Amino acid sequence: MGSGHIVNFVKYYGINPKNVVIEIIESDTDDILALQRFIELYRGFGFLIALDDVGAGCSNLDRIIITKPDIIKFDRALISGIHNFFYKQEICRALINLSRKIGALVVAEGVEEEREVITCLDLGVDILQGYYFMKPMTITDDRNLRILNQRIEGIVEKFKSYKLKKIDFERNRRIYFEQLLEDARNDLSALKAEEMNALLSKVAECPSVECIYVLDNAGIQVSETVCNQRELNRNAIFYPAKRGTDHSLRDFYYLLSSNEQEFYFSDPYISMASGSLTITGSARMQNQPLILCIDFIYD
Repeated sequence: MGSGHIVNFVKYYGINPKNVVIEIIESDTDDILALQRFIELYRGFGFLIALDDVGAGCSNLDRIIITKPDIIKFDRALISGIHNFFYKQEICRALINLSRKIGALVVAEGVEEEREVITCLDLGVDILQGYYFMKPMTITDDRNLRILNQRIEGIVEKFKSYKLKKIDFERNRRIYFEQLLEDARNDLSALKAEEMNALLSKVAECPSVECIYVLDNAGIQVSETVCNQRELNRNAIFYPAKRGTDHSLRDFYYLLSSNEQEFYFSDPYISMASGSLTITGSARMQNQPLILCIDFIYD
């Protein structure tokens, strides 16, 4: 490491080091101090540093700390079929958010399918690399460049269409969830506490509902959790909260309580009642100091 061959090479060809990216293979070295010295040396000359193969079998997040990369390259193992795997999407989303904060660009390697490209763009990937666009080749004329540009223009239009449809779908789903929450809140507000269970059970029959329960003004659950009768993934980890559970640290309680708004919807999360992806909508009761919470299926 640090032999000077790379510096001599770019000088010989008159290349600005700022236009050269040195890729560090994520699992290629165990000599951390030598790796750090190499990176510091070549970054001092102006070279950009990319961390390659992130998401492959031997990935360690500490390599991001060590290399402080300018570019993070997601391995094909993480990108393959990403449109079908929520966990892959969330790992990528988290790494992309991290990249934004540390000032690194994100490259998705090995994109081969249209849906992989669209999902990566939707998550916020900066650069796409893969056979979907073109296989590696020597450009001998403008024909290949025209084909590549047509491919890029085509996926841009498809991505725009996808985003518009997604925005419309999310808007309609949110309206539906809000209406269901408001209707349930209004119906429950007219009942006494001991009369609520029957209505909770009725609301829980809705296919979009995972669970429904009621909190007091301190965030303590005052009803049982009434779940949809579909098969839930109940085990030692996932189970519905019981009466008396403290929800005061959950955003659907404290953000609703700390603001004057009547309704609140959480970000998607894995339900502790079932292991399913859900969002929680919460609403203040109108005539009594209670908060209605509904966990909606979010897939």
